[in-house]
Amino acid sequence: KRNFSNTFNEYIENYFKDPKVKFKSLNTVKKYKTFQKHLNNYNSNIPLRAINETMLQDFGSYLVGLGLSGSTVIKYFDPFKKIVKHAVKHGYLEKDPFYEVDLGVKRSKAKRDYLEIEEVITLKDVQLPENRLDLEETRRHWLMCFYAGFYYSDLKKLKWDEIKSSDQGYVIVGSRFKNEQGYIVPIHKFKHAVGIIEGQK
Repeated sequence: KRNFSNTFNEYIENYFKDPKVKFKSLNTVKKYKTFQKHLNNYNSNIPLRAINETMLQDFGSYLVGLGLSGSTVIKYFDPFKKIVKHAVKHGYLEKDPFYEVDLGVKRSKAKRDYLEIEEVITLKDVQLPENRLDLEETRRHWLMCFYAGFYYSDLKKLKWDEIKSSDQGYVIVGSRFKNEQGYIVPIHKFKHAVGIIEGQK
């Protein structure tokens, strides 16, 4: 649109207001908003014609300079690409500036830390101070996350009606906080987990 004088920053704001634009989850919205914040901090007045390979590489270097990992930087380029494609589709950009672009950012391999089974058992059995009920509650919460195989955010949103009674015992039927994907956990397989549920009642 040759007469469109708004900046790309303003275009992003209009993108959020477009009723045809749908987001999969609140976490997706959060990712888009975080990208928008980083872009505005990088440059709050970017003309549409300035979206080119040099600008994309410079923005990538800016994000790396903030201390973000390569994987995180690439994650924030996902909404950038989606919004750019939207602009191309609706005639605000002549071509996709991401086409055959090397951002110069390498995806970093995630380092995952975990506990061995013996360490989990140690945590479960360790003697806590009698006057530290907060530690006791924290341990129960953490162990329930371990038994169910979900995040603490999943535990926080867990509702009683998601804990079902089956022929074998308790089963959790819920959805992940992070991506709203459904899951089923046969929690009855862990005697201590059943005890935690009964105690929580």
